[in-house]
Amino acid sequence: NALLQWQIFLDRMLQYFYMGNYVAVCELSEKRPHTQHKRITEVVRTFMEGIASLNLARRTREGKFKVMGEKSLEQMSKWSSLASKWNFQNMTELLQAELHYTNGKLEAAENSYKSSIATAHERKFIHEEATALELFSMFLVENGEVDRGMEQLEMAITRFTEWGADLKVKALFPFMKRIKHVPLDRCRTDS
Repeated sequence: NALLQWQIFLDRMLQYFYMGNYVAVCELSEKRPHTQHKRITEVVRTFMEGIASLNLARRTREGKFKVMGEKSLEQMSKWSSLASKWNFQNMTELLQAELHYTNGKLEAAENSYKSSIATAHERKFIHEEATALELFSMFLVENGEVDRGMEQLEMAITRFTEWGADLKVKALFPFMKRIKHVPLDRCRTDS
C-alpha cells in the first residue's frame, strides 16, 4: 500500500530529524523522489531535508548537500509566498538562517534565526520554535558564544518539553553537558 509506505517513510524521517541524524535524513530522502502533490507532508519533508542537508554541507563541505539545501529553501519560499505565509514563513526563515550560516554570513544568519524563532513563537508553533532555538544555540556555540548558546538551548528544551518531546529533550542533554558543565539534577527527565 503506497499510503502506508509513505507514512513509514515520513515517520522514519521525522525520527532521524529530531534525533539529529542528518546523514540518515538525506540518505532516506535520496531513496524516495519528491511528489508533485501539494500535501503538508511534502512540505515537512522538504523542510527536514533542507535543514539536514545544510548542516551536512557545513560539516562535510560536499557541494551536493548545499545544492539540496538551496533547493529546499527555494521550494519552501514558493510555498510560503503562494500557499500559506502563516504556516511556512518561520520554516523558510530557518532554512535561510542555515544557508546564511553555511555561506559564512553570520550576522544575516543570526537575524534569520531570531526572525524564525519570533515568527514560530507568535504563531504558537511550539515544535518549530524549539527546533529554531536548538539550531540557533548550536550556531552560537559553534561561533564561540557559549553562554548565549546555553540560554537558547535551555529555551529549546523548555519548548520541546511543552510539546511533549521527552526523547528529544533527553537527546539534547549530552550536547548541553559537552558545552558547559550542568549539574546532574538538571539533566534528568521524568519518564
